[in-house]
Amino acid sequence: MVFENMEETNRLIKEAGGGIFMLAHFGNWEWMASIQSWLDKGVTELNVYRRLKNKGMDRLMLAIRGKRGGECIEKQRILREMVRYRAEKQPITVGLLSDQKPRPEVTRTWVDFLHQETGFLDGGEVLAKKFGYPVFYLYITRINRGYYKAQMRLLSATPKETKEGEITKAYAKVLEENIQEQPSMWLWTHNRWKYQKCVNG
Repeated sequence: MVFENMEETNRLIKEAGGGIFMLAHFGNWEWMASIQSWLDKGVTELNVYRRLKNKGMDRLMLAIRGKRGGECIEKQRILREMVRYRAEKQPITVGLLSDQKPRPEVTRTWVDFLHQETGFLDGGEVLAKKFGYPVFYLYITRINRGYYKAQMRLLSATPKETKEGEITKAYAKVLEENIQEQPSMWLWTHNRWKYQKCVNG
């Protein structure tokens, strides 16, 4: 996995003290963990994850994602950990798989995505606004079998100045572009449209 546009990415992370990486189930997303070696020295990569029920598989996933120095943080703990790192003046990046399907009753952002009204998680946007961290999307392209490149696309350098839902919608738009360019790379089997928008009355 080769990462592009890292000079600007590292500069913005340094200026803000952190960054948010909004990822997707696209290509080999597990290779995202290798970005640690592309970040400036002293920056810690945090990956938000949900603990697997199978303890053996959970240990394996943690070993794979932590192999290059990144740290997996359960989603219930991420806010607390981000506050701690900021208090210690330790720059971080936070990676989130943001194309998961949220339950309709808690979804605040709905987008026309691949010709269907689709709810999106807005956790990346919420954290970015709270901490003032720039937000990036990793635009992944398959170069050859086993070889990928990830272009760091800036969604917002100043998240606190954006309107509600603006960053999440920007993420959905660039993800859609990525999927349309290489449809076989997206994990279609994760039943993205299981839930529909709730209609009151």
